Formats: sequence, structure tokens, C-alpha cells
Amino acid sequence: MQWDRLEVLFEQALDLPSEERAAFIDEACAGEPMLRRELQSLLAHYEEAPAYLSELAGALPHTASPRPSAFLKADPFGLAGTRLAHYFIHEKLGGGGMGVVYRAEDTRLHRPVALKFLPPHLSGDEQARQRFLAEARAASALDHPNICTIYEIGETESGRTFIAMAHYAGRTLKKVIEEGPLPFEQALDYAVQVARGLEKAHGAGILHRDIKPANVMVTDDGVVKILDFGLAKMANQHLTRTGSMLGTVAYMSPEQARGEKLDQRSDLWNLGVLFYEMLTGERPFKGEYEQAIIYNILHQSPPPPSTLKPNVPQVLDDVVLTCLEPDLGRRYQNATTLISDLSILLHESRAKSVESTVLHARRRSRRSRRVKMAIAVGMVTGATLIALLSPVRNTVLQWVGVETAHSPLHLAILPFSATGTDSTAGDLAEGLRLALTSTLNQLGKYAGKPLRIVPASEVRGLTSAREARTAFGVDQALTGSVIADAVIRLDLTLIDAAALEQLRSVYLTAQPDEVASMQAGLVSSLAELLELTLAPDALAKLTAGGTEDSRAYTLYLKGQVALERLDRPENIDTAIDLFRYALEEDSQYALAHAGLGQAYWHKYKASKDSSWVPLAEASSARALEIEDQLAPVHVTLGTIYLGTGQYENAVRAYSLALALDSTEVEAFSGLGHAYASLNRREEAERAFKQAVRVA
Repeated sequence: MQWDRLEVLFEQALDLPSEERAAFIDEACAGEPMLRRELQSLLAHYEEAPAYLSELAGALPHTASPRPSAFLKADPFGLAGTRLAHYFIHEKLGGGGMGVVYRAEDTRLHRPVALKFLPPHLSGDEQARQRFLAEARAASALDHPNICTIYEIGETESGRTFIAMAHYAGRTLKKVIEEGPLPFEQALDYAVQVARGLEKAHGAGILHRDIKPANVMVTDDGVVKILDFGLAKMANQHLTRTGSMLGTVAYMSPEQARGEKLDQRSDLWNLGVLFYEMLTGERPFKGEYEQAIIYNILHQSPPPPSTLKPNVPQVLDDVVLTCLEPDLGRRYQNATTLISDLSILLHESRAKSVESTVLHARRRSRRSRRVKMAIAVGMVTGATLIALLSPVRNTVLQWVGVETAHSPLHLAILPFSATGTDSTAGDLAEGLRLALTSTLNQLGKYAGKPLRIVPASEVRGLTSAREARTAFGVDQALTGSVIADAVIRLDLTLIDAAALEQLRSVYLTAQPDEVASMQAGLVSSLAELLELTLAPDALAKLTAGGTEDSRAYTLYLKGQVALERLDRPENIDTAIDLFRYALEEDSQYALAHAGLGQAYWHKYKASKDSSWVPLAEASSARALEIEDQLAPVHVTLGTIYLGTGQYENAVRAYSLALALDSTEVEAFSGLGHAYASLNRREEAERAFKQAVRVA
């Protein structure tokens, strides 16, 4: 876009009588459809700007007229720094023919939002506006990780329409593609995510009609969000009467260009054009002006992507060209079929990439690994184990070449975002994250797939999968958000930390007084995300020691949050109180007894007051009376015994823990120290080596 020229034309058009502007635009923008659209949009905004300024911001009277240069360069409606209802508007993010978008804050729920104000030529037609509102409200009910969340569709007092949407940190695909073609695996991943969002919308009877790079956002974690459901229909309805055509013509399907009735296959054509552009950096249908592009869409077949970019596998040609099949009967009939084909290609591509990397690494390091393993085992002592069992052990073990059995999947659960009217939403979000981390530590053994989880305390300051990859070398990261309002909602998304691509997403909901029911759902959701098949009795074992009392469950989660933050001494007392309150609600809550035992033990270590020791021992023992299959509680008891010199009791406690869970690193480490204290050196050495093996 030639912005200097646009500004000159904008100034010239404003000096002309309104009845002469159309002819001026036709002549000045001949053969330049993008320039024409931007100029028309700016003029339409400018004509209405004084009313917007007066009505929405109260900054200028109706007679005021913003200067053209300032209008072009910054804020067309003068809203930055003003308030609209419960939104504080910070800055303009972007704009075009479909409206102007601002970054704002919802001051009631303290969350960032994007506010889109529809341009005057769309919001001024009452019949079209009502049709749009009906469809946009239907779209707002769509609940899917790959669809931008719509919070509110509002109107000002004079009927100006705006949409409040989730604000995501990231870039549009338009910005991404401007840097050049995407690696084909990344393009595949993005296409799959867009198709999944469309599958959800189509299942609800909703079409998008304008899938293009500017309407697809990619977050910093590689999650795709489809924007602007419903807007295209309103634009088309308005422009059908005027004889014009709005939107990016290059992405239109043949039936769309002919003005025919559309169905889900038209959205898949749009996606095919988008996919083609991601792979090649070029659009499949070109032309110097709109009618030439439309002619090519209706009468020409684009060259296969692999002929433009040889690095694109030819197998993708069939998929892309099937999306771009002008015969509706030969095009993909639904998003589900397209997703199936794309997913197979993506899986095979990743498998080949991993296989190549692994074979290369094995050839390069087989000999040195044997040497380093011998050195590592020979050097490991009780003191060294403490280091290996600390959060840095992953880096150490990788350096010395120690491999765990079956190449465990390395995961981190990142801090969850929290919004809602409940002032303790943040504690609830963090409590659920800790519960998920604890569950993941046990989940793998019930599915025969070893997992290695970064301790929850170590990822507290991280915000993205990229940071987790850099800090810990994880394979995948789990992100989440909690909304604590009339309904409690937990959204979970699994991210490939190396490729920064979304793998899968799930969500759970519960009424505030039924939040305890989420316990089983957490286990099932994690298994679904990680594609694990659980043993028949796994769910019962993984939820053992829980409660059906939602208030007790919430108090327990908050107690765990306090116990995790021992950098503040007062949090120990807070945790003790919260676990006690939970037990007042449900005296048979085994995990709350276990948490109280841990809190008492930390109180002893902080105060050196031995009166806390029997309380810690009694609470842990009470937890085991209620549910004796809790391996972590046996570990806590072993730690208490080890710390108070009861070494034989410690051996028994750690052995019971290992009988329940043979992957308990802390149990092997504690057992090694207990044996060493009893001068049973051979048994201590075996325990320490076992700790290294399962770490």
C-alpha cells in the first residue's frame, strides 16, 4: 500500500463535492482495488467521525472536524484514552473496511479486550444490522479454542454497534505471510486449526464467508484464532444492493463471486486459498483489477503449490487443489474430512522429522553416552542425588546422557490466567494447576507412557511454551485459563513447545457449588490431551482421597497454593488454616489431612518447635487410615521419620510408597538416605541409582 499516495488522494477527495467523489475515485484508483477499498473506507469513516467523537468520547462537538492527516495516521474516532461503558480504551490496533479495532480493558473483570466498531456504511442499515446482530450473537455462542471468543455485542445510545472480543498477544496470518512462505509443517498445523474452528461453526449451522489471512490470528503460543464470524454476511447484504463488492476478492469461492447461495464448502474454498498462500507466499488467483481476479477464479486452475515452491511435498497438492475444486461435488464436502487428511499428513511429517533427528543423534552419541553413563553412576553419591533431584536435574541428566525408560514425554504446566467476578479466581486457577501437576506425575504409569513433569514451583514465572522450552527443554507445555463467574470454566491447551503449535484443547465447566465434580474430569481431560488410554481402575486410583464437597475442595486447592509459596513464612499458617477449614467441611477428606500433615512439617522446619512433629505425623497417619493407597502421603511420613532420626520407620514408609508407585523419585532418594544413615551402604547405593534411573 502506498500510504503517501493514499493520503494525497484522501485530501483531494475531501476538497471535492460529495457527488463528484465517486468519479474521482474511479479514475484515481483504476486497476488498484486495494487502494480503492482503503480510500472508500477512510472517506466513510471520516464523514462519521465527528458524530463518533461526540457520542462515544465526548471530546469534540458535532461541528468539529478531525484533520485528515491525524485521522489517517492514528485514531479515526478519537477514542484512545476514553471510557465506553465499563471499557477503558487504550489505543487503536488496526482498521479497514470492516471496522476499527481498539485495545481496551474490561474494568469490571480486569481483562484485556479488543473492541471493534463497525464502520458507518455497515451499522447505518437497520435491516442489515439486525441480521448481523442475530448471526454474531449465534457466533458468540461458539465455544472452541480456534475461534475468537466474543464477550459482548453492544450498542451505544444512538445505535452504533461494537463487538467486545478476547484480545490475544500475537499476529494475524497476514503479517506472518508477509515475511514469506511458511514451513510446510507449520502451514499444515495452522490449516488444521482453522479447519477445526470451521468444523465447530459449521456444526452449529454458522458460516464464516470471509476466511483470509487478515481474519486469522496466531497467538504467541502458536494457537490459531478465527476472527470476525458474521461480518462478511452483513457486508455482502449491504453491497449487493449498491452493486459493489467488498472484501478480498482473491479469496472468494466461485459461487461467492457469482452471488449464489453459500454453504460450508465455500468456507473450505477460502481455507484452500489461505493454505495455498501459506505454502507458496502467493495467491492462487491473481489479476490487475477485481474483475480480472473474478474471471480467473471462475475459469482458471491455479498451478500446484509444489511447482512454485519445490520444498512443498507434492502430496499436499491434491489436498489444496481439492479445496479449490470449482465443482462443488468434487470439493471437500465438510471440514471433518479435510481435517482427517491434513492430520494424517501432519503426523507423518512429524514422525519422519523425529525419526531422522533420533537416528542422527544415536549415531553421533552412542559411544560417548556409554562413557558418560559410567562416569555418572560412579560419581553419584547421596549429596549428588540432592542436586540431581532438584529442578536442575533435567539439565544435568541430559548432559551426562542418562536416559529414562521409554523416552518419557517432558511436560510443563504453565501458570493459568484467571478472570471472573470471584475475587479468589487467581487462587482457584493456581490450585487447579497444582492439582493437574500432581495428577500428571501419576498419570503416565497408569497408561504405560512415562511422563517427566517440571515442578510446579519452577514454572511460576513463565508465560509461554517458548520460555518453558528455553528454560527446561520440555517437549510440550500445557496452558490454561479459568473463568470464575456464574459458571466455573477451565480451558486447557496442549502446545508443542518446539514447533509452537497447538496439539489439542479441552475444557471443563461446573457450577461454583459443584466444582468438586471437576476432579474426575481433570483426569479424563489430561488423558484425552495426551492421547493416553487408561487402565480400567485408573480413574478411581487417580482420584482416591478426594471429596464430593465443593467448598472443601476449593479450600484444599487454596491451601495447596499457600503451601507452594513458602517464600513468605505467613503462608504456612494460612495453609494450616485452609486445610483445617476444609476438614471442617469434610472430615473424611484424606488429601486435606495429608496437606495438613505437610503444613505441620513445614511449620516445624521453620520454627524448630518440636511440638509440630507429632501433629504432622498424626495428620499423615489419619490420611492413610482413610485412604491407604496414597503414595505421596507415605513419602511425607518417610520424610518426617527421616528428619527426626526414625530411620527404620522411614525405610518402611518409603518402601510402602514405592510398592504403590515405583516411579516415586523422592521415595528412592529418601530410602537411600535412610539406608545410608543405617550404614546399609549397598542398599543405599541401589536406591540412589534407582532414583537416577526414574528421574
